Amino acid sequence: MDLRLLRTVERLGWTLLLGMSLPAVLLLGAPVGLGFLAGGALALASYACLVRVGRGLLAATGSGALAWWWLGSALRHLAAFAVLALLFSRGGVHPLAVAAGLGVLPVVLIALGLRPSPEG
Repeated sequence: MDLRLLRTVERLGWTLLLGMSLPAVLLLGAPVGLGFLAGGALALASYACLVRVGRGLLAATGSGALAWWWLGSALRHLAAFAVLALLFSRGGVHPLAVAAGLGVLPVVLIALGLRPSPEG
């Protein structure tokens, strides 16, 4: 597993998220900017957790490794749903801004996938 690529995804994701959150707060208001920041932070934290669990799965041997992967994946999803439920129940963030923030990670992954290869 290429750890440089995983770190690049995280760094670029946080840079993009923070770089877009401040203008969103200033131009569109606090609920939109905070919703974008919260959604993006949730997506990037979930990605970091997925990377950590995946590395552990690849390093582990034995039949119990797959069970631990399923447990880690289920806990990651439950935590994400709990954070989303908390965000929406409190009403301090705009739901569409949260959805836009969740879209930060796919944008970063697509951008990194479209860059030219070093060999070419």
